[in-house]
Amino acid sequence: MSAFDSEYAIVALQLVVYLISFACLMWSVQNVFASYAVTLLLGLGIGLNIYMQAYHTVILTESLAFSLCNLLIAMLIKGWLARGILRASGVGLVAGLMLALRPALASYVVILLVAVPLFNAGALSKTIRNLVAYLMSVMVVLSLESAIYFSHHSERQSLTSLTLLGKGAILTTYADFDYPNLTAHQQSWLKEIDRGLNPVQLWLESDDSFILKTNLRSNFEVFAQYQLVDMIAAEQNISPLSDEEFGRLGMAAVWANPPLYFKSSLQHLYGLWLVQEVSFLRLAYGQKLPLFENSQLNSALPGQQDGHAIFSAEAKSGIALLSYLVFPAFLSLGLVSLGLAAGFWGFVALRMLAGQLSSVSNEVLIIALLLLLGWGNLVLVAFTNIATPRYLMPNMPLFILACLLSLKLGLSAITENKGRIKFKADKN
Repeated sequence: MSAFDSEYAIVALQLVVYLISFACLMWSVQNVFASYAVTLLLGLGIGLNIYMQAYHTVILTESLAFSLCNLLIAMLIKGWLARGILRASGVGLVAGLMLALRPALASYVVILLVAVPLFNAGALSKTIRNLVAYLMSVMVVLSLESAIYFSHHSERQSLTSLTLLGKGAILTTYADFDYPNLTAHQQSWLKEIDRGLNPVQLWLESDDSFILKTNLRSNFEVFAQYQLVDMIAAEQNISPLSDEEFGRLGMAAVWANPPLYFKSSLQHLYGLWLVQEVSFLRLAYGQKLPLFENSQLNSALPGQQDGHAIFSAEAKSGIALLSYLVFPAFLSLGLVSLGLAAGFWGFVALRMLAGQLSSVSNEVLIIALLLLLGWGNLVLVAFTNIATPRYLMPNMPLFILACLLSLKLGLSAITENKGRIKFKADKN
């Protein structure tokens, strides 16, 4: 079998696995909530998301992560966290595999650990058994992954230094950036990094488009991770730092500027919901991308642009025209899910404080958990990584299902209240 045939077989296999997980999710939703409308709309919301489905056409860990996420949601709505140690172990196995495949999904493992007591309120011994079963399953998966990895590699590569360098570098684009205490050589490098990104800072301070600035901050944070050091080394006669030293430089910059780091992370959190925003801004508002004198800085800009031309060939394409629908749809889902999260978390928290958690319906707990898993992961990504749709997509089924179940719950409450009012009127 040729390499091409092998790759095709792997892609076909991961697509089959995803379709099986998708069918399992649809069956579980219909079986638990008995609503064809919810099941149909969830299926359409996931199936028509071309940005999510595109990951299944190439060999990527995202495809398997999406499949595992579907299975995890199916397990949660079927109540596996409260149905004995075998099912709790199953949840732990899936969560552990998700962490092993995509470390950015680490928040799932922690949140599910907290969720076990919530779904077993009032049953201490059962809670402890399920917690132990869940944790043991996660540890088994991670131990196996580690053993397999080190059987083929002598050490595990880490991107921590690059991530910290990018975080520290992008903070220099804020006007109120404070220089940390560093060695003379590290200080020289930080000044060169600041100088290298100064054209970006000048543009960020002059442009009024918060959406576009959010997009470009992520782009230039990645640029700082992978290209900025080489650009500076080629332009300046300065000896390089080691990866560890660059990491410490970035960490020092973050520690010296916690308000700026928090501000930048919140901007990433908002930016995670921006899908096709550049095409939308070009088409709807004639937004122009900046044009820098340094060609390497221009390489970090999204897409290709001929000077300051508003419409490029990409902007006129059918995919770009979809931005009129895609951009507001994703942003609206983010705003709605955030509002729902605040409401459901507040309700559950008040019941917990009142010692009435066992009185909360399973449907409300599921909605609150889905929203916590989704937003918890996005917060983790925003503070440790950058804003890009690839980190949003695994969470999309969580947000869509939570919104649909909230709508179903609201409509049921309205119908029930109308029935009570009618009954009282008839009785009188």
